[in-house]
Amino acid sequence: MSRQAVVGMALLILAGLDLTLAVLGIARYPALFIQHGAWIFVAELVGVLLVYGAAASLFLRQRGPAWQTISKYSGVYGCITSGLELVSLAIETWLPAWAHGGIFSVGIMVSLFVLWGIAGGWAARTTGSIGNGLWTAVTSAAFCMLVAVAAGFVVEFFLAIPDVGAIQTWQEFKRSGWTDARAFGVANTLDSGFTHLLIAPIVASLFGLGGSFIGRFKIRPSQL
Repeated sequence: MSRQAVVGMALLILAGLDLTLAVLGIARYPALFIQHGAWIFVAELVGVLLVYGAAASLFLRQRGPAWQTISKYSGVYGCITSGLELVSLAIETWLPAWAHGGIFSVGIMVSLFVLWGIAGGWAARTTGSIGNGLWTAVTSAAFCMLVAVAAGFVVEFFLAIPDVGAIQTWQEFKRSGWTDARAFGVANTLDSGFTHLLIAPIVASLFGLGGSFIGRFKIRPSQL
């Protein structure tokens, strides 16, 4: 099986896994739909995952050596950034608050962005195309976020369900007008997944573009 097939199938499977975990999480607390506007959180997530699934299907249909290069670097950097996200999630979930803080979260976030840009830079240098570098960065980010969202759903829906008492103290809950804190916790998890999946490709496009320009025009073989 080619690299492209492996990466494309992984993206497609991960999108399906995210959707399945979301359905299971909602099924554990169907009272979510009693709250006004709850369907919006579900529809947003389903919509973005369908887009990811369609994009993965298109990815699998592309042909040419450039797509093998895109698959190579997006697979490698997608796995690296996924690993960082999983470590970050584990630390934030199970270690005391003093063990991590704003600097830690910002550091992980910046590291992801830079690594997506590096992926784009390598692909642009190898193929001689900024466009290919851009695709590589976005695919890396998509892979990373699909893994991160799946892990987040497992934690929030099954392993470390947010405490209802704590949710009731959230300012977002107080402003929402909702009366069911647990339902709000479920909706918040769905919204977090949607936000990560929506924003990651946009950020990756910006960093990937910068990395691709550097890789295409600034880095020479003698400098490596």
